[in-house]
Amino acid sequence: MTHKDREKIFKGIWDRNKKVRETKGVDYADSNDVNANFKRSAERYNTSPEKVLMILVDKHLDAMRTYVNKGCLKGEPIRAKADDVINYIGIFESLVDEKENSQNS
Repeated sequence: MTHKDREKIFKGIWDRNKKVRETKGVDYADSNDVNANFKRSAERYNTSPEKVLMILVDKHLDAMRTYVNKGCLKGEPIRAKADDVINYIGIFESLVDEKENSQNS
């Protein structure tokens, strides 16, 4: 694979991830706080929003491990799992940013 070929793959990843955030993400958040679902779950289970997110990431990583070990998944396509993990990394950064900004104010 050439560098150019791999860059095409990355472009596809970023495009898919943006679409997921614009559609799927809207179902979980509210108009004032895009991280509201992580905060609600954290409050419900007496933990932090970051830990809630890590549990969700781990679920997708488990599916990715299944794909690596068995060569297939029976549910969602493997790329959907990878896309979710990529989006969760960005969401994690937004939670960290919120936390750091609230501590500095």
